[in-house]
Amino acid sequence: GRNRENFSKRGHMVTFWEQRSFLHYDVIVIGAGITGLSTALSLRELAPGYKIAVLERGVLPYGASLRNAGFACIGSLTEMLDDREAMGEDRLIELVRMRINGLAQLRARLGDRQIGYRDGGSFELLTDTESLMDEMESVNGLLLRELGKKAFSAANDRVRAFGFDPTFVRGMIRNHLEGELDTGMMMRSLWEVARAQRIDIFTGSKVTGLEENARWVNLELIVAETGGN
Repeated sequence: GRNRENFSKRGHMVTFWEQRSFLHYDVIVIGAGITGLSTALSLRELAPGYKIAVLERGVLPYGASLRNAGFACIGSLTEMLDDREAMGEDRLIELVRMRINGLAQLRARLGDRQIGYRDGGSFELLTDTESLMDEMESVNGLLLRELGKKAFSAANDRVRAFGFDPTFVRGMIRNHLEGELDTGMMMRSLWEVARAQRIDIFTGSKVTGLEENARWVNLELIVAETGGN
């Protein structure tokens, strides 16, 4: 199988020192967001001796990792009902279990203080409650049996306390599986842990081409110039 990955810089003559020390890796991960850095850290655990690099097209992670509301999502009731209808109970349980385990792994890897995590649950606003109460208990029973956790409870008494108009918001459902985190703190912590684990992170590196054979993969980049000799 392939045993080496390289990258080259378009429009720039590669020096001897760059070629020898910076452009050859056992694994290159594209994207330095939560998925890319988590992948690189998991690879480091599996292969302590690998040379690993992560390439990021922006100065900071460009995608959803820093463009979100900070929810540690497991899934709302209405989302789970849609998923159950679309994929069945077994696949729904598998999906929820993966989300719970993924959040637990992130918290264990970085620490709750380092990501600003708070285990306070979340709330879903409802315009119709009667048809969802039976469905809520059905999903609760399914998750309790398989995961040992009750996910949802009615919180209709919180509508006025939260300042919503009960004419429009007829009820609320509390999700006990979810939390919140500071995604800026989370990403900074991921970068710090990755660098401490000897993972090279290159920003301003946009992948524009890929060539591979049975032994290696070659990536072509457009790299933001930063000056120097």
